[in-house]
Amino acid sequence: MTALELRALMTAAILHPVTFLLAVNIVCAALGLAQFAYSIAVLKPTDFAIIGVLAALAGVVTGLIDVKLGDLTSKLYFAIPKEKRTERAAQLSASLALHVAVGLVATCLITLAGALLAPRLLEQPVERWWLGALAVRIGLGYPLAAFYLFPRLVGDFRAAGRVRPAAQTVATLLTIAVLISTPSLDGYFAGSLLGAAVSTLIALVMSSRCSERALAATILRAPPVAAVRAHLGSVTFLASTWLLGAARVVTNACDTLLVAALTTDTTAGLYRIARQAYDSLAALTDAVHQFYTPTIVECLSRDRWQDFNKHRRRLLIMGAIVTSGTLLLSREVLRPLARASYPQYSAALPAFDVFAGLFLLTISIHGWLWPMLVASNQVSLMSVLALAGGVAQLTAMWALGSAGLLDPTTAAATSWLALVLAYGPMLVLGRSLRNKPRQ
Repeated sequence: MTALELRALMTAAILHPVTFLLAVNIVCAALGLAQFAYSIAVLKPTDFAIIGVLAALAGVVTGLIDVKLGDLTSKLYFAIPKEKRTERAAQLSASLALHVAVGLVATCLITLAGALLAPRLLEQPVERWWLGALAVRIGLGYPLAAFYLFPRLVGDFRAAGRVRPAAQTVATLLTIAVLISTPSLDGYFAGSLLGAAVSTLIALVMSSRCSERALAATILRAPPVAAVRAHLGSVTFLASTWLLGAARVVTNACDTLLVAALTTDTTAGLYRIARQAYDSLAALTDAVHQFYTPTIVECLSRDRWQDFNKHRRRLLIMGAIVTSGTLLLSREVLRPLARASYPQYSAALPAFDVFAGLFLLTISIHGWLWPMLVASNQVSLMSVLALAGGVAQLTAMWALGSAGLLDPTTAAATSWLALVLAYGPMLVLGRSLRNKPRQ
């Protein structure tokens, strides 16, 4: 390879949408980690038990009403020819209306679930307005997710990259500012709510302008009935993705609740910290999914299998690199930092390492398998397997708790059981789907 060819290759890699979105997500993850780090500095481990339990209850509710509206919108959007921009805009308008409606439902249900269950799971009292603030913040996340999605669908990945950091920068600064003035759970919940509200308004303005430029039609209008019916009429897809959402409730929310029920607030708080640290770093991998999910869905919709295989190979390499890098970060940075400044959180690091290994599955496998299943209408089996894996995970956690062996690390290890049971059989199906066009 000549120097000119190498330079051209490096330029293409730097200008690639994934590289740009990765840079954006690094900025967003850094903001999230800064907020998380400051929260750790001013709050106690038992405070994170309250945060974790309330967030887990919210996760149960959002998982039970989750039907993957974003993936459904992507599917319906790309099914419309590019030249029919008005119809595409109608689908985005319908998607936004449905996101707002689901957000309102989520807010009400989270408030109710928290009021009934939080006092039974925690040793400490929970202020009702904390719960209300969390519920509204989660509800705002639904239209916010739509505003993040739309620029990617219209193909403006640069605009998509600008929307998120602008919104998250404001949210992070507001949250930290309120925490500085009120270094307690009051400040945490008040700052989070204020940041979510302002960031949603910013995303609304930037995303709507981007979509209107691309489609020459506004999305901030009453959606056409036909577009709403197209979403609601996708019964099989909605049912399958709802089941997958229920499975994620088991693996991403009920785990924290079970740890809280079987152990102490301190153990639950440490488990929550490990999981939240992993989730914060997982935000970096969103760049991969933000680009490859719609890209692979479009490739398979057009039967471009050679392009799909190229994307799949890249995802396999990315997963290995991210996993290795995260484990190295834990050993060389997080552990010395914890020993020097935050010894009370050292017990969370082995659990974080266990979670970090999951990147190998969530990027290298889920990155290409999920969009393939979406494009081929094969998500129902994945949903059933994911639910079975989640039940197996909770069963293992209960058994460990009964034996007195449940701690943050062993609880984290059960997450591997859930994902292996879900992805193992689906890899066989994915292979058959890849071979089908060549038969």
